[in-house]
Amino acid sequence: MTDRVEDERVTFYLRHQELIETWAGVRSDAQEAATEFYLSLAENLAEEADGLEGDPQVWTRRGTWRNVGLYRPAWWKDDAPLIAASYEWHHRSTFVDGQRIVGLRVHYEVEEGRQLRPLLGKVLGPIRDAVGFPRKSNHWPAYREAPRPQGEYWEDLSDYRTELVESVVAAWNALWQPADQVFAEWRAGS
Repeated sequence: MTDRVEDERVTFYLRHQELIETWAGVRSDAQEAATEFYLSLAENLAEEADGLEGDPQVWTRRGTWRNVGLYRPAWWKDDAPLIAASYEWHHRSTFVDGQRIVGLRVHYEVEEGRQLRPLLGKVLGPIRDAVGFPRKSNHWPAYREAPRPQGEYWEDLSDYRTELVESVVAAWNALWQPADQVFAEWRAGS
């Protein structure tokens, strides 16, 4: 037994604990700044939606996973769209860490979404790679990693904003028509 802390990392932490804890607390502020920025993309998407086919509306969601995206009014169910072209991030993400994805999202938490997901998978499977959204999961019949900001992005987020909005619009343009066809056939059979 010793009366001394021998680990240099631990002694460094103990010596600077107050300052380290203060700086660590800034992370939550960075997470909130990122969330507010991402949610503000809704304004840009609303402007873009006016010029897009399919009468898209803007959707935002707060929660553990947060979204901003486009959906058709017919796709709405209770408190969320069953299908949406969307950008999604985890609530603990900052601008550069955490998973961020963009593509076609299904509201898999409800029965109707779970019914639609395999139908969308069949239709989108053959075109996923060609339209640039090659990955899939339960909630996402077609998606890709979303862009991340580059350089000293905090000085000017306008290029990053444009890149994210263009990513959601690209998902909409590539996927809304096959999704709408699947939705119409599913609804007719329900």
